[in-house]
Amino acid sequence: MNDIEPTGAPEAPRKSLTSYLIAAVLILAVAGAAWYLLLRETTPDLDYPYTPRADLPESVQEESAAKVAQAKTELRDNPELMSRWLELAAQYKGVYDYEFAEEIYLYVIEKWPEEVTAYGNLADMYRYELKQYDDSVTYWRKVVALKPDFIAAYRELHYLYRYNIESDASTMIAPLEEGLVANPNNTDLLIPFANYYRDVAKDNAKAREYFLKARAAAAALGNTRLVGQIDAELKAPPQ
Repeated sequence: MNDIEPTGAPEAPRKSLTSYLIAAVLILAVAGAAWYLLLRETTPDLDYPYTPRADLPESVQEESAAKVAQAKTELRDNPELMSRWLELAAQYKGVYDYEFAEEIYLYVIEKWPEEVTAYGNLADMYRYELKQYDDSVTYWRKVVALKPDFIAAYRELHYLYRYNIESDASTMIAPLEEGLVANPNNTDLLIPFANYYRDVAKDNAKAREYFLKARAAAAALGNTRLVGQIDAELKAPPQ
């Protein structure tokens, strides 16, 4: 009796363990290279040039250049030093290189999204240097969302709407109201409220009401200097 011949396609030869290991190494190498390129694209360039301001004394120029060099050296050793990134951003902002300073701040925000310092510094730069008022509002709002007791954020939002962005009365005072809900009796919010009613709304009765609230809060804290300043405001003739 004849043997039965096998049917179907011939069985493919099995790959050796070595082949699988080589393939795995190649995949990891490609992935590593891609990750390296991604980091190079997203991390600010530490070789980016820095030129001190020529209008400053030579000693100040040398000091600022040394700070930049030191920060870059430390970051090459340890890119996780957030404070060194913020130092770099401040130095580049100081020489009017707002584009690179902005790049660093945005990098810090992406890498440390819970840290409010970069948000606040960026919001400040958008308002005072770049005149990008809507962007400044956006980043002060992020500060408030992360840290409701960051009083300067509410004041800056109030001042943006008061001085830089055409707004109605309710929009101007909304940040101060919001701040007082989160931080009751805070003198740094009550006094801008009083100033708004005196200088913008021309409502001297409301202005006095908020100056008195601020005075009571300052007295409760034992801040006699601030009490004296508020007393001087209360004695000033109506405007």
